[in-house]
Amino acid sequence: MKDLNDKATGSTLTASEFNEIPSEIQQAITDSGQTLSSGDLTQLSKAIGGYSKANKTAAALIDPVAGKTMFIESADGGPFKAVTGAAPGTYSDNGGSYCGTVFIPAGGDGSAAWVRDSDGYYFDAAWFGAIGDNSTDNTDAIQAAIDSISLKTSNNANVPDNSTGGKIVLGEGIYVVEDDLTITSDNIALVGTGTGSWILLNSTASIIIGVWTGNKTTSTNVKQFKLEELTIASKSSYTGSVMVKIARAAQFAFKNVYILNNVIDGATTPVTTLQLSGFQWGVLNNVRCEGATQYALDLRSVVDDEGHLTVIGGAYYVGKETNSSNACLYGKRSGDGYTITHTAFYGTHFGAFTTGGSATNGIVCDASLSVFENLLLSGCMIEQPVTGISSDKANNITLERTSFYGNGITTTAIDADIAQTVYSLKGVIFSDLVDAFMATGIRYIENLKFTSVSGTYLANTNENLSYGSGRPLGAGNGFLENDGVETLTGSPTNPVLISLTGMYAAPATVQITPDYNTDWTINSISQTQISITLASLSAGRKIYWRVRV
Repeated sequence: MKDLNDKATGSTLTASEFNEIPSEIQQAITDSGQTLSSGDLTQLSKAIGGYSKANKTAAALIDPVAGKTMFIESADGGPFKAVTGAAPGTYSDNGGSYCGTVFIPAGGDGSAAWVRDSDGYYFDAAWFGAIGDNSTDNTDAIQAAIDSISLKTSNNANVPDNSTGGKIVLGEGIYVVEDDLTITSDNIALVGTGTGSWILLNSTASIIIGVWTGNKTTSTNVKQFKLEELTIASKSSYTGSVMVKIARAAQFAFKNVYILNNVIDGATTPVTTLQLSGFQWGVLNNVRCEGATQYALDLRSVVDDEGHLTVIGGAYYVGKETNSSNACLYGKRSGDGYTITHTAFYGTHFGAFTTGGSATNGIVCDASLSVFENLLLSGCMIEQPVTGISSDKANNITLERTSFYGNGITTTAIDADIAQTVYSLKGVIFSDLVDAFMATGIRYIENLKFTSVSGTYLANTNENLSYGSGRPLGAGNGFLENDGVETLTGSPTNPVLISLTGMYAAPATVQITPDYNTDWTINSISQTQISITLASLSAGRKIYWRVRV
């Protein structure tokens, strides 16, 4: 290529102006030996169908021309297309000093603009100035991206595609946020790239979805919100109380999200990592909440909608402070709220880990009003809280293939003393703790296992208790409970001997129920046999029995 200085003298193009021309055109001009004046630049660019500028400031000096395109080279840039012929005031900048998705030329009246050439659904936070450098405050940039979708959702012409919703993408990096991020529009997704994308909350910042005013009519109910592939952490100087909060929402979904509280021990304000309040339907898929000093997962029923929540995998950990009101899962219902009607956890880990003590809880149902109706824990583990489940206000709790591991810290695995709480326990393991089940509301048990339980296995059960195919097992795999029927044959005589097989120890409680009207007394009880005397004997009659260690 010939020396550009030969073409950059006097009124001809400067070297920088020449370099703004696409390389293919530069080569053609150089090969032809033609000299172009500076005034020819605009006409040339129009002729070849596009412009290239370093940043928004430079691009805003170019008036949009129908059918033309612009490429902006800065991090917030990319391809844009010209739109023209609208009424004045139709378009306005939505990215501030950054490109955003639309900007008007300098001095323009809003009748023409440069609009980002994209699918209308994908929004890169960098377009609005977000920088993941672990120092820049990105509150305004990320909020601008959110608001841009909100405008789009309202069919505003400021965005390239007026279809509903959009996905905001945070590339790899640590994005510091000093103030609240608020989502109030439907169909918004906030998405990272996986473990490399972090939002770092400082000051009192929270991520808030929806608006709850205390009144259903005036609140903002956000639908179809998604949070995916992100780590949300707090700085050690964080002074907020809730990191991520659903204030009023329906049909939300979190997937592969890690919420980490880094507030140091002894902080004045206890921190809740995730609060779901006023929600109707939601899914948490592989969400991990760690380091909460108040609640790892806080479920609040504040409005007269039935709440449905499905939790797949994930972990909810409390730690760092010895706060007696801490819980891995906390449920509360206000006076005008409904119960959370269906809550299911599949393969979820609840852990209470502390550095200065052990005054933490696994699952707490607030005692003011019944909060859970139909709570299922399937394939879960509740590890080393002082109390595993405290369910004073809940109905119909089912535990299946779930383990309580106390690690010598847990005093009581299940502690509930309200008759309305109905438990069904199937395949549950109680290990390394003091008391296993202290509730009155148990109705069904099947295949229970007790290992290193130093206190009570099953207390306060009642006559409505029924058994499945398996029996609760003690540490030596002997049955803690059993039942059966003894049929009188031949010419029966007293005493009637009932054989017990595989008992863990001699029963402490024996229930005898003949199928006919007769009195009876117990003569003796051992680990292998019960001896009874019946007032009357008759062949073919049946004696139903139930025993408990």
